[in-house]
Amino acid sequence: MNMTSFILACIILGPNKPHFPKWYDNMLAGYELAYDEKHNALGVFDARTGFMLIRDVECDGAVVELLLTRDRKEVVHDYSYIAPNYKPAKGEGAVLQMVKKPLPSLKTGKGITIGDTRLAVQAKLGRPTKIEKKVPYVSFMYEFSSGKTENERDYSETYTFRGNKLVEISFACSDITEDQVQSPAKGK
Repeated sequence: MNMTSFILACIILGPNKPHFPKWYDNMLAGYELAYDEKHNALGVFDARTGFMLIRDVECDGAVVELLLTRDRKEVVHDYSYIAPNYKPAKGEGAVLQMVKKPLPSLKTGKGITIGDTRLAVQAKLGRPTKIEKKVPYVSFMYEFSSGKTENERDYSETYTFRGNKLVEISFACSDITEDQVQSPAKGK
């Protein structure tokens, strides 16, 4: 089912339709938060910008994540990718190589861009659901659940700042499968 079909079904079904928040997005750095035959797990390293993008898919596709980061190589390592110039502790070996190629952008589908300020992100997306502080980082977390049924999908976006500059973005969605909602976006 594509996004257009899903939206049409939601309109017809009336009150049972999920109400997506205005911040809802599924495009990050030109890649889509999706899991199907065209959207598999991947790791991309852009040597020009130093940014890394990870699309992580649990073995059954129950949770899909997108991560865009440059400075937090330990996070990339946690996804089992070999982050450039990162020396893990002895015995902690990443196993997956990243593809080296330019990322199409360093922004989301809603136009949030690496380097944006906290105020700029909040102006575009509204107040975060919660704020997490782990020195030297502050993360704005936006969370959404589509309902309490067996077809429930949980979705989150996290915008991480160092000082007042956006340095990392991550999206996560539970329960994405090929026959569920896919965006009409033309992401990779």
